[in-house]
Amino acid sequence: MHRIFRALGTTMAAALCLCSCIGPTTSAPPSQLDIQVRSAQKVSADAEVERSSEAMHSYLVGQLAYAGEDFKTALENFSAASRLIKEPEPELHSRLAELYVKSGELDKALAESEKALQTAPNDPQRMLLHAGILESLKRFDHAEPVYRSLIESNPTMSEPYILLAALYAKTERLPKAVEALRALIVKVPDEPSGFYYLAHAFEEQGDLAQAEKQLLRAHELSRGNHDLTLDLVRVYLKERKVDEAKNALSEVLEADPKHVLARRVMGQIMLGENKLEDALEHLTVLETLEKDSAETRFKVALIQMQRQNYKEAVNELNLVLAQNPKHEHARYYLGSVYAASGKRKEALKELAKIKQDQELFVKGRLFSAFIQREDGDLDGSERSIREAYQREPDNKRTFSYLILLLRERHKFDEAEKLLRGALAVEPRNDKLLFQHAVVLHDLGRDAESMAGMEQVIKLNPRHSDALNYVAYGLAESGKDMARAEELVKAALEVKPNDGYYLDTLGWIYFKQGRLADAEEILAQAANGSEEDIVVVEHYGDCLIALQKFEKAAEVLQAAIDRSSASTSAEQRRVVERIKVKLERIKSPLSVNPVKAAH
Repeated sequence: MHRIFRALGTTMAAALCLCSCIGPTTSAPPSQLDIQVRSAQKVSADAEVERSSEAMHSYLVGQLAYAGEDFKTALENFSAASRLIKEPEPELHSRLAELYVKSGELDKALAESEKALQTAPNDPQRMLLHAGILESLKRFDHAEPVYRSLIESNPTMSEPYILLAALYAKTERLPKAVEALRALIVKVPDEPSGFYYLAHAFEEQGDLAQAEKQLLRAHELSRGNHDLTLDLVRVYLKERKVDEAKNALSEVLEADPKHVLARRVMGQIMLGENKLEDALEHLTVLETLEKDSAETRFKVALIQMQRQNYKEAVNELNLVLAQNPKHEHARYYLGSVYAASGKRKEALKELAKIKQDQELFVKGRLFSAFIQREDGDLDGSERSIREAYQREPDNKRTFSYLILLLRERHKFDEAEKLLRGALAVEPRNDKLLFQHAVVLHDLGRDAESMAGMEQVIKLNPRHSDALNYVAYGLAESGKDMARAEELVKAALEVKPNDGYYLDTLGWIYFKQGRLADAEEILAQAANGSEEDIVVVEHYGDCLIALQKFEKAAEVLQAAIDRSSASTSAEQRRVVERIKVKLERIKSPLSVNPVKAAH
């Protein structure tokens, strides 16, 4: 039975430059630099050239290390280059400032940031980083004018308004915070964060009517933002507007029925008026967080992520972590940004820093397992997912991913044992039964696997993968073809364009001798599942049976070409089988259709 389940130049240039810095391997004519050096005073010129060469060497080594995500080596070499150069180099100093923030060395970060701004004083991202470092060092009086200068030169950039308002709130200057946020709303009226933070400022002042008004405006501009809606619920409850609070909670639960906080608050409200304070208590944590400037900076980082400004998001998240190294959400999202921008090793390092007793530990281990699996590190992926499973053995996502990895590593006996144990607790769980049947198939216990799939269908008649499995099994065995057709058509009602299901239907038609129908359906299946060589082989078999040899050869050769690099033993067997078919249909003696052999 074939597999029918879905599978759950800059650095080089720098390296060449670096080699040239290390020393020539052959003699060459004197360069212009050589001539200049010889015409100057010998001692000072040699020292200057040596210093310049050493600075360039350190910079290039740092660049290579940075590109390879070896940030410790990058920091050491960039620091050396910074000490050696005479004139400020903004790119170098900015990179150093970012790395010092990442390592928590804020005083050094500030020194490098100041150097970067000497030659690029109006660069908005460097100014934001500089203000963030100052604020993290609690130098609020120095950070404030940087934010103000940013606003003056970039009046439609929302981040400096928000961060300035957070600074004012932190230093107990709420009227100034309101002033900054009102200015943002005037300049960028379609930016929901301005109304959002203005609402928090009014709520802090006790002006609930204004807080409600601003949150409603933010809600209009950012529908689907559950955190914002829950803030609105909190204000409604403070105002004793119970019906409005229920409506807002219903909106959240309609979009996400499992939203834990929304369900908890709704439950307290439904118990009656005397439970409103309990309901409100669940929401006070959100209010408390908003008074933390690090939390505001975290929200700004999320905005940058949504805009795909990954470099800026990294800077903001590192500043959050400099203030609060235990901020697990910042750590998780920093890992996510690194992964999204291709820095997968650094992503894994950040995710590994989430401690076992933290809420996001399992999520972080699961994400790590995914990255490692994508990179081909199945040992690391298995270790990560086992750590997550050990912490939360009842987490179904973690369990399913562990089973997937065990199957990929051919640890079928362990996978079967785990699934059998899970089924002892939940014997009527169709998802577990399906996974167990798949593993039984992996173990070659096909009769038991088929019986398990039949049980899945009894429990869930619309389980399309089980329907397709049984249909294909019947087609392969040539038994009860009418039922096989009925089952796969039921699967296609659930997923009408699924390539594997179409392949099963086409194969049934082929087995029944309905070649014209089979050709039409198998062509659709092959177009939708080009990466599955067996699906394409079925289409080729049908074309051969119809004596469309030229088209069959084209289809089968393309399948071989796509699978030439495969390391799977099963794939290689299919490729060899197809090669035999190709030889036969290309032979001038071949006048009869080639028999399909699987």
